[in-house]
Amino acid sequence: MKTTQELSTRQWNLHQYLKSQIDWVSLKTICLDLGYATPENYKVNCGGYRVLVTDIKKLKLCDVIKRVPLTHTRLGVKYARTNKEADEFIKNLRTKGKEKLYMASILEKKIALDGQKVLQFTGHEKDFIESLVTF
Repeated sequence: MKTTQELSTRQWNLHQYLKSQIDWVSLKTICLDLGYATPENYKVNCGGYRVLVTDIKKLKLCDVIKRVPLTHTRLGVKYARTNKEADEFIKNLRTKGKEKLYMASILEKKIALDGQKVLQFTGHEKDFIESLVTF
């Protein structure tokens, strides 16, 4: 089921800003250039930073915009200029997803072997249940 994401004026301004950039742009630079935060109150976890990250996610989900915003933890954000760039990004994204699923399956097996998923009674539960039943 496809849903159309409505973009706000702020998100359209972010789209125009990213279209004009050729290389990677750090999130700090975008925050300061577009007014998400001021130099005095900028921190990685400030409100403007969180709003910017949310706006980038909205751009990724938007059906109207046909460009793909690439995100990198260290480098920042940019639009894919070529199909090769976009394909590499998608390939890396899939690899990360597979690695996380593989790690989750290993951890589930270890938890089951350790007995952490097994329901164990300590003896006090019987007294508690009998008090409820006789109530």
